[in-house]
Amino acid sequence: MYKVYKFRLKPNTEQEIALAKSFGCCRWFWNYSLNLCQETYKTTGKGLTRNYIQGLLPSLKKEYDWLTDAYSQCLQVVALNLSQAYQNGSSVCVMQWTGVIRDGPLIQKGI
Repeated sequence: MYKVYKFRLKPNTEQEIALAKSFGCCRWFWNYSLNLCQETYKTTGKGLTRNYIQGLLPSLKKEYDWLTDAYSQCLQVVALNLSQAYQNGSSVCVMQWTGVIRDGPLIQKGI
């Protein structure tokens, strides 16, 4: 028998802003990496590895200062999820992260 605990977060205004910035940075990095993976796949027939996508982060953070608003681990997980989706051949590879909110965290919505 498993016990389940359900929690509801009630962040204050400052925390809401920080969460929105993190979600926005992750969404942007997902869409940027997805586009890069799709373009690479069209030209070479192969996707990009997680290490390559994560290796883009330092240069992107220098180019886009607002990417430093998100924790680096959040952006690394985006790279992990995208590379894992390509390895699994998931249909998520043709999805963009639109940032639709349904009763909680951001979800991915197919376009």
